[in-house]
Amino acid sequence: MNIKGFLVAKATTGIRVFHADGTIDDLGIVSTQRFHVSMRDRFCRFIRRLSAGLLTRGGFAYYTIFTSAGEAAMVDALDAAVATWIDMGTGTGEAAKGDTTVTTWGGSRGSATQTQPAADQWRHVATLAAGGTFAITEAGLFDNATTGSLWIRSNFAAVNVVSGDSIEFTITLEAA
Repeated sequence: MNIKGFLVAKATTGIRVFHADGTIDDLGIVSTQRFHVSMRDRFCRFIRRLSAGLLTRGGFAYYTIFTSAGEAAMVDALDAAVATWIDMGTGTGEAAKGDTTVTTWGGSRGSATQTQPAADQWRHVATLAAGGTFAITEAGLFDNATTGSLWIRSNFAAVNVVSGDSIEFTITLEAA
């Protein structure tokens, strides 16, 4: 067992383009990002020492893990407490931890429908109208319709759209 003091999670972004002529392009998953949620506190240092066999009681090393039920409870809490919106952009900058918005866009965010396809997954789906000719290269998940925090940002190869097209974004956060 390897306890490193962080929770591992994965975010994926899928895209379907609905063209004005009625055709649909299902691009599938266009971005997958794994990330770690730091838990660097006194307790985690203690757990790391336990997992390395440095602390024992009665000859037995004690371990702590984030269980499947714990992952499911975390996703349930997020799902119940937070409304979400998705925005898209044309920026070319790589996604970074300090990002606060998509880099280049003047459109409006679309309200996302939230579901839980599995106990440890939190999925958001929104369809946004193109409103012009663009090469969409990024999407973001936000906790507010106009301001608020950017929770997940994805970069991907350009998806070309024209006026009358719309893009359905599916952003999934999975505790791993």
